[in-house]
Amino acid sequence: MKEKNQINGGKEKMTPLERYKDWLAKLPQEEEMRQELLEIEGKEEEIADRFYQDLDFGTAGLRGICAAGSNRMNRYTVSRAVQGIADYVLETGENPLRGAVIAYDCRYHSKEFSFLAARILLASGFRVYLFPDMRPTPELSFAIRKLRAVCGINMTASHNPKEYNGLKVYYQDGAQIFGEVAEGMAKEIKERDLFSPIREMDFKEAQEKRLLIFPTDAIDEEYLAYVKKQSVRDGEEIDPSVSVVYTPLNGAGSTFVKKVLCKRGFSSLHIVKEQEEPDPEFTTVGYPNPEDPKAFLLAEKLGRETGAELLIATDPDSDRMAVEIQEEDGSYRFLNGNQTG
Repeated sequence: MKEKNQINGGKEKMTPLERYKDWLAKLPQEEEMRQELLEIEGKEEEIADRFYQDLDFGTAGLRGICAAGSNRMNRYTVSRAVQGIADYVLETGENPLRGAVIAYDCRYHSKEFSFLAARILLASGFRVYLFPDMRPTPELSFAIRKLRAVCGINMTASHNPKEYNGLKVYYQDGAQIFGEVAEGMAKEIKERDLFSPIREMDFKEAQEKRLLIFPTDAIDEEYLAYVKKQSVRDGEEIDPSVSVVYTPLNGAGSTFVKKVLCKRGFSSLHIVKEQEEPDPEFTTVGYPNPEDPKAFLLAEKLGRETGAELLIATDPDSDRMAVEIQEEDGSYRFLNGNQTG
């Protein structure tokens, strides 16, 4: 077993096995995770991997495999992180009624974790703007600034495999946290015991108090208009003969990227049907990273069928993209980030 010890919420150092037993002792009998842990009893390597540390919180927020354990994404690790984020914001003196914006992607537990985060923030006195459906990470960033919110959370593991989920944190400038803010939030989180009580407010009470707001389509339209204006050729007509293939890799980019391209005038737009709808299994790609050329296999197939000159792919939360261009012989060449820029 791994030799690492970990301080648990300020308590004495515990070995992975001790922490495993501590979880079993504290989890309610009816808790599904308790049964999950009983099934790994005696499996030293598995116990070590799940319990040798707390899931690390940094500039990327939280990210890990969804399962029971202190080094996993689950209701307990997510709750502690969200409460720590709330405590940090409150200690800085920011007004929680400015609001926190919450979004999520297509992954397993993303919606569940986002609603959990909303209930915790509401109980801590925050107004919460909760997107009712999937949204791309860039729209979350836009919404934070547009609504003048104090922070935002997106439940996503970006381009990681299907077993993963994560929690990305953005501050009032719409940027991902870093430096003193990330360190301050991490400190608040580490000081909390995973099993210390955390208050939640149900949505009915929150709506009665006008603390819970579900953003309307209006902010989607404002975001799309803003994105269109970022084009260095905004206002110029697009050659209608230019053929484009797009794949969201079964993620959150599907609706919004299509709308942006259509609004910009790309009339010959083809979507990879097998990868158009949300799929937490990522059945057709396995590793949904557009920077992996293998993610373009279905896009290339459709490109050959349609004669497309440009192939575009985005990751599950649509904050990462890659492109391929058609060569003279009809083949496609993958461009790295520097070439795309």
